[in-house]
Amino acid sequence: MQPTPYRVTRTDPVVEAAVARHGASPLATLPVLRDIQGNTGRPLDRATLGAAADALGVSDAQVYGAVSFYSLLAVAPHAVRVCDGPVCMARGGAATHAAVQSAAAGGERAVERCSCLGLCDRAPAALVGLEPCGPVAAENAAAALAGPTGPMPDYSVPRPGEVRVAMERVGRIDPDSIDDALAAGAYQALAQALDGTPEQVLDAVDRAGLRGCGGAGFPAGRKWRMVAAAPGPRKCVVCSADESEPATFKDRVLMDADPHRLLEGMALAAYAVGADEGIVYVRGEYEWVARRLERAVAQAAARGWLGDDIGRRGFTFRVRVHRGAGAYVCGEETALLESLEGKRGEPRSRPPYPTTHGYLGRPTLVNNVETLCHVPAILAHGLERFRSVGTPHSPGTKVFCLTGCVNRPGVVEAPLGVTLRQLVE
Repeated sequence: MQPTPYRVTRTDPVVEAAVARHGASPLATLPVLRDIQGNTGRPLDRATLGAAADALGVSDAQVYGAVSFYSLLAVAPHAVRVCDGPVCMARGGAATHAAVQSAAAGGERAVERCSCLGLCDRAPAALVGLEPCGPVAAENAAAALAGPTGPMPDYSVPRPGEVRVAMERVGRIDPDSIDDALAAGAYQALAQALDGTPEQVLDAVDRAGLRGCGGAGFPAGRKWRMVAAAPGPRKCVVCSADESEPATFKDRVLMDADPHRLLEGMALAAYAVGADEGIVYVRGEYEWVARRLERAVAQAAARGWLGDDIGRRGFTFRVRVHRGAGAYVCGEETALLESLEGKRGEPRSRPPYPTTHGYLGRPTLVNNVETLCHVPAILAHGLERFRSVGTPHSPGTKVFCLTGCVNRPGVVEAPLGVTLRQLVE
């Protein structure tokens, strides 16, 4: 008589298919759970989570902990999420929610209110499943339930007084065409950098005075040098694209309108600090942006601008796109790194800092989208041009989000030191 095993491995064909796509590793916890939920419309019930834990080789507690922490794992897969952020509420979001609820009554879609979706330039806004809709007014609520509605804002014409650096190609190219991007100058800065040394790239970013655009304004060149000097056989560049602050959507516009600029900025950073791996951590609510970035990564790799032996200079840099799952705190860099490792996105104690002990304990450079999008212009056009605007202490430009009761809501790029009156008028 065979002894009864202490524990029987739980299996599920849907879970097995998701694991086959993303890998049987604890690092794949969030991608696998989002795949099960989003691609199949299947709820994350206890049996499914147990099978996922076994397939990933993690404890039930880790999987349940993720589901209880990340908001997108707790909602119905195809729900309509109506934004109740401050911008949408100021533009009639309460009436929109009531109209969408009425239109959905008796149907299969659940309707939920949620915090700011980063669609403030389309307020009042909603997500149908993970597709953006807006403006969603009472009269077009029923149409919103059928799928994406409303045009994307037009950023092709700069505003009076606008100085575009990070937004140089926004609105001027087809974001899904690498040929358009190349014709407009994409990857020229990378080609020039590969003819020189990593130290020359570090020196240019340092002397340009570029500051991190994610909040603290830490000098980017100093941070890059910390990673470059850190010991370790493998280093990583992580782009934080998890902007979740209410009324903030500039990084979404930059990625959505010109994904190759971000990828070039990451490649330049990787060359400078000696990294061979790049990860773009995209906010979970930006699913369509993640898909666009994945297309751009594939295009760049096919043309030899990402992958092995870039520019035939022996430089290898591979990039992947990681989807968040709805956690405001993952905008903090160490919480983001915890999330990338398949855990709850809880900030780490510091020191040590990510520059020496980041993703999987490796030296890691974490910059946000806007910071990295400035770098190609600095290398292509020269640091003097970058420093010709802004202030002596903070040269360059900043991408600002204009929302609320203004004539032209949206993003605008202006020199640092600009006044609020100048931005609005």
